[in-house]
Amino acid sequence: MANRLKSFQREALAAIAGAFKTTAGPALDVELHVEPIIQKLTRTTYATVNRVASTPAYRMKLEIRRAGGTGRPGPENRDETIGKPTTEE
Repeated sequence: MANRLKSFQREALAAIAGAFKTTAGPALDVELHVEPIIQKLTRTTYATVNRVASTPAYRMKLEIRRAGGTGRPGPENRDETIGKPTTEE
């Protein structure tokens, strides 16, 4: 996937610059002042993770997981008496 994106970016930059097909991709990046696609994707990924991790909902989910829960409704959140046989003494 990464190689296809790099190839697509190189072809697009070569067409924009009017360069030969054999011109190296990194050279086109430098000459046209364009960030390499992999570096751009990595930076965008880190920014997205930081944005999501800074939301109150994400913090609350982490606190629930640290307390031993899953952060979503499930059997552990149900009333403990449901499904258990009653013992009469």
